[in-house]
Amino acid sequence: MIALFAVISMGAQNYAGSSSFMDNWSIGVRGGVQTNLKEWNKPQGAIAGLELNKQLTPLFGLTIEGVTGFNNVRNWNELASHFCNGVAVDQLNVLVDGRFNLTNAVFMYNGKLRFFEIEALGGVGYGHTYVANADGYNDVLAKAGLNLNFNIGKNRVWTINVQPAVIWNIKDAGKLDARNAVAQLTAGIIYHFKTSNGKRYIQKYDVEGIIRDNGAYAAQVADLEEQSKEKDAEIAALRKALAEQPIATAALATAAPVVEVIEKNVVVFFAQNSSVLTDDAKTTLDAVTAKNVKIVATASPEGAAEYNKRLSEKRAAVVSDYLTKKGVNVVSAEGLGATGDASGRVAIVTVE
Repeated sequence: MIALFAVISMGAQNYAGSSSFMDNWSIGVRGGVQTNLKEWNKPQGAIAGLELNKQLTPLFGLTIEGVTGFNNVRNWNELASHFCNGVAVDQLNVLVDGRFNLTNAVFMYNGKLRFFEIEALGGVGYGHTYVANADGYNDVLAKAGLNLNFNIGKNRVWTINVQPAVIWNIKDAGKLDARNAVAQLTAGIIYHFKTSNGKRYIQKYDVEGIIRDNGAYAAQVADLEEQSKEKDAEIAALRKALAEQPIATAALATAAPVVEVIEKNVVVFFAQNSSVLTDDAKTTLDAVTAKNVKIVATASPEGAAEYNKRLSEKRAAVVSDYLTKKGVNVVSAEGLGATGDASGRVAIVTVE
């Protein structure tokens, strides 16, 4: 239900994130205390663990966590019962949690991590209790809680996390019963790995702006095509006028040749974050019959400048390779990156 709500909410907001599987991962460590709510496992002590996180959308993420329990001889001023049984590490829990960002759901995602955010979490997992000189026993666990996240550092590299939670043993009861539950309070620190967009989080894109810019590019292409038609008409008129001049055929034979200088821009569009030629792009390039061309490629302004520069260079190179195989001489091929707020995902072929 949380995942479905996250997808619906994401569709209602104009943002997009990195689609690569390797994007938006983080790793963290945490520690704290837990105690029984009524009966299960009686008084308990310290816990510590590791977690691996994957952020799927600005609203929804997944966490895999492994938590160990350490026996305290005395806890909450009571003698520990069967947990005080001669083993230092007396519990191991492995859970898979779904996380739903309440802050982004209420206030909308603004394109980066806020300093303070609240997440609701819920999950299921497996638990094992170790008993000295015995096999121990296994449990089926359910978990619910909150993440209180403080995102710090440049580009929000680190998150300090405080997590109150309740874990139920549902193996025998088959339900969330307070008599088979423990309460936890932990704190930890999480490190966010760098993503392909150059950030440490999902980046928001101005979808309406991109659509607006694409409309502007289409208008520019139409204008260039109109200019080309006008130049073709001018050249045809010059040819006709020259043919009508009363110049002897012999004189024409010895006269200097008429040099036609035609300059036309051919614009090739690329998909977002791609340097692969589409079928439409290939059709456009197939129409280039000139001997010499220059190529300039750009990228849209989202993402890091260095990444946009490399992407535009790849676009220029793939256009150059395609035209070279057709026998066109590529005088130069340059990638400019994002050249401003109006820069787009295009390669401009100047025919000389």
